[in-house]
Amino acid sequence: MALPQQEHHNDSGLLLLCFAKFFCDAQPRELVYEVINGLHSNSKAAVDQALEVLQEAVGNKDHKGFLSLTWFKIADVNLLRDHIKILIFDLMLKRMEAPQPPAALAGSHARV
Repeated sequence: MALPQQEHHNDSGLLLLCFAKFFCDAQPRELVYEVINGLHSNSKAAVDQALEVLQEAVGNKDHKGFLSLTWFKIADVNLLRDHIKILIFDLMLKRMEAPQPPAALAGSHARV
């Protein structure tokens, strides 16, 4: 099965996250073992038939090319990276802005 590939050795985790996100967004109703085997076939007709069945199994019709090279682009991976950075930055800001509990309540041992 040919899927989008990472461009750098350090993007494998991010590519996996992108794959998982797109997979869940596609809302596949089922993935039949025979269809997955058809995608690995040397026969173009078997691959085409498997892809057609897969497209019918996808609940979200906006996901064209489900489980193929055209399913998502590396640009989507980069967008996910930027989105994760923003989420982390927002969490850090919220933590900095949150009122801090007094040292006695926080469990720290303040020197007297």
